[in-house]
Amino acid sequence: MDDIFKKAKEPHKIFIGLCQQNKNEKEQCISNYNLKYKNQIREYNISYMEARGPTWARYICSHLWDGEEYFLQIDSHSRFIPNWDEKVKYLFSKCPPGKNILTHYPPSHGQYDKIIKNPSSVVSYTCSSHFENNFHIISEARPPKVKHNTPFITPYVSAGFIFSKSDLLHDVPFDPYLPYLFQGEEILLATRFWTNGWNTYNPNEAVLTHYYKRENQNHPHFWDDHKDWSVIQTEANKRYYYLLGQYSKDKIKPEFLTHVQNYGMGKCRKLEDWFSFAGIDMKNKKVKSRCNYVYNLKAKEWQ
Repeated sequence: MDDIFKKAKEPHKIFIGLCQQNKNEKEQCISNYNLKYKNQIREYNISYMEARGPTWARYICSHLWDGEEYFLQIDSHSRFIPNWDEKVKYLFSKCPPGKNILTHYPPSHGQYDKIIKNPSSVVSYTCSSHFENNFHIISEARPPKVKHNTPFITPYVSAGFIFSKSDLLHDVPFDPYLPYLFQGEEILLATRFWTNGWNTYNPNEAVLTHYYKRENQNHPHFWDDHKDWSVIQTEANKRYYYLLGQYSKDKIKPEFLTHVQNYGMGKCRKLEDWFSFAGIDMKNKKVKSRCNYVYNLKAKEWQ
């Protein structure tokens, strides 16, 4: 967490919402360096045995917002470039007028030095997806085929990096009723943002990197401690597919329909139009990649 303050141009304007679920109570995210900014950190600490997966934790973090102009969502294990706060606001300002979101999969830590030398050299473009187990839609990132000087439209959302005006939290609140959901999180965010009238933009430069190798170094995951997680996740998956218009209510347990009307699709644009926009054929479980195209927002077509 040191990095987020240390690398910021204006650290006094940075406020953190932290959902901490560590198994070892002595292991804290806040170090002695952070104590300088302790009043700018809002914590929600719970036992690791009460953890309910990433979607619930993001809901908790979003409720630690306290009136700030911008909202940034990241995963843990992130490393920032110098003056990242100035850079991300500058990139955001280059989006056309409207309800906009910056989102992409950050590069890995191993690419950090390349980003410092050339921030646009290792940017990924989330431009396609695939079906897994005939059920989940998993988004994919590629190097962009075209060099972009400003952020550019993407159909997808990458949960490890979301930056927008904080109006987003009111307009499309995070759903707390998806315990242990994992693979469906990003597609739900993409569809809910889009149907509520928000446009998602892939940044043309990176402002942070992420540590993607945790599973190779035996770091803990919620599924290591919660033996019933898969049973619960199966039911949460049904809520996810119901929200995508693919399941009927009679297939879902009532408790997994809690407040579902408050966390569904918006009324600004139709869900089926998002599937067309993203190139996803739900009936035949096929995806048309957008990686070789650029979306023309005025013409509303891929070119």
